[in-house]
Amino acid sequence: MIKKITTRWLKSKGACQEAIDAFEKQDLDDPIEVLEFLVEEGRRKREKLDWAIWLIQKLMSSRQKRLFAIYMTEQTLSHFENKHRRKIYIARKIINIMKKSRKTADDYTVIFRFRQEYIHTIQRILEERNSNTYISQQQKNAQMILTIEYYLACVGTNDEYITNIIETASAIYGKRAKTKMIEYLRYGIELLRKDRDAKQR
Repeated sequence: MIKKITTRWLKSKGACQEAIDAFEKQDLDDPIEVLEFLVEEGRRKREKLDWAIWLIQKLMSSRQKRLFAIYMTEQTLSHFENKHRRKIYIARKIINIMKKSRKTADDYTVIFRFRQEYIHTIQRILEERNSNTYISQQQKNAQMILTIEYYLACVGTNDEYITNIIETASAIYGKRAKTKMIEYLRYGIELLRKDRDAKQR
């Protein structure tokens, strides 16, 4: 993780001009302090949470993103454990693969196979949705689980999908979505802080 956030760094990462302007109007440059500030501001302005999500993704290593994705997915799966145990099995399998420090060719084959299966499954769900005027909550939940599983599999091969997991895993909680998003971001911040502190010892 970088030691200081600068305007030059933000521009190099593709930050929007509005975020750059806001950064230049305040005095913080420590990455963790900036994240904590954005999360706190996000309680009042959702836009600041979006900035925090963008920033944490840029600050994290691939390993940290995998741990972050696994944490959020496990939190979400526990929410649906009783009603969707069969579907959750796939996600557990992917999580076990992602926890490995070294993945084999077979591991990546499993992840890619799931991504392909997901595409066909989600197409079927969308077709059912188009043919029915009423979609049950159970169907919506099943689609949410599939979506999170898909993004989790994507993180296994492309860690840029971490943003999608944060947003989807939070949306499942409905009115509590913002609270869950803040909870997830705080977990991510602690991951960054823990690793930084370990390196400074």
